Amino acid sequence: MDFSCPSQGDLSEYRFQEVVAYIFKEKINCSLKINYNNHTKTIYFRNDEIFFAESSNREENFGNFLIKKGIITKDQFDMASAYMKDNRIRFGRSLVKIKVFTYENLFHWVEEHLRWIALSCFDMDKGKYLINSLDMKKMENIGLNLDVLRFIVTGFRYLKDYSYIRELIEKVDDIYMINPELISRMDLKKFEFHIFDLLKTNNRVSDILEKSELSSDDTSKILYMFFLTGVISESKPDIENAIQNSVNIVSSPRFFSSYNEALKYYNSKYEMIFKMLSKEIGPIAISILSGAIESISENLPSYLKDITIKSNGKLNEDQILKKVWYNDFEENLPFFLKGLEEILYAEIFAVKKNLGVDYEKQILQWINIAQNNS
Repeated sequence: MDFSCPSQGDLSEYRFQEVVAYIFKEKINCSLKINYNNHTKTIYFRNDEIFFAESSNREENFGNFLIKKGIITKDQFDMASAYMKDNRIRFGRSLVKIKVFTYENLFHWVEEHLRWIALSCFDMDKGKYLINSLDMKKMENIGLNLDVLRFIVTGFRYLKDYSYIRELIEKVDDIYMINPELISRMDLKKFEFHIFDLLKTNNRVSDILEKSELSSDDTSKILYMFFLTGVISESKPDIENAIQNSVNIVSSPRFFSSYNEALKYYNSKYEMIFKMLSKEIGPIAISILSGAIESISENLPSYLKDITIKSNGKLNEDQILKKVWYNDFEENLPFFLKGLEEILYAEIFAVKKNLGVDYEKQILQWINIAQNNS
């Protein structure tokens, strides 16, 4: 499946989710305009995040959104509108001034409104889209920090056009994992992770559809999502070239003689990440890395859950080794390494989210240089 798309087109030919996935995979900083029924929705992308969204449709403005959600009444809407007009301030601020909202309410519901505008685009199968260069002057006091990959996953849960998805998946025979590390960033539900688990041991679509606990349509939708985001492909990956040519792949040695040896190897990488973070943002680096690991805890084996990070950024080796010692080493090693690798990618993503893409590239280069010299 080739989901590349031109910078402008028709949503009947290039679906919204395919356009956003293209922006994600190509790492494009841009504004995406969707024109439909004489209205325009615009979503702003920067550094793998959506930082703002807006709609020209007055029916979708902040006030009407709050009424539809039952957050404010029509009387409160009218009071805030009058105050806004008299004092020439924004509607949200007027809600605070008339004591309908606290500042915490305001920031929360503005973010929810922006998220709702962006997610509503997944329902569109008609209209025109245009990928524009990003206007760096576009700044708002309250915006989003919505990870694009998680945005795609959430939007897929609303897709109902199974006929289109079914037609795509029916054309596929074999599938292969090419970027499984993306899973740690996707915040999958258990039923979605179930399909990923099937992909680990099955590479035929027919086998996955047969073994899945989900309906054929829902299984196909999740496979389609994995195709779009680049987790899987119809082409068998060239592992050697992928390792040499992609800065985003961090490979591990093919052999470890003990849990302790594997843990020390990965701990050297975790320490490197911590040193970069702590140098740039100080003592909160530990809490950021702990939060990154917590965010993927559902995907980790039990002996890597509830672990603590030491003051040097390494995982507490004694704590982990006490939990894992009774697991058969040869049988359990692949799962142990997979868990350590997922923690690594979660921490690298934390670097990117807090420091930016340039720092992410730097830490990846350092890690690869260190392992090539080991």
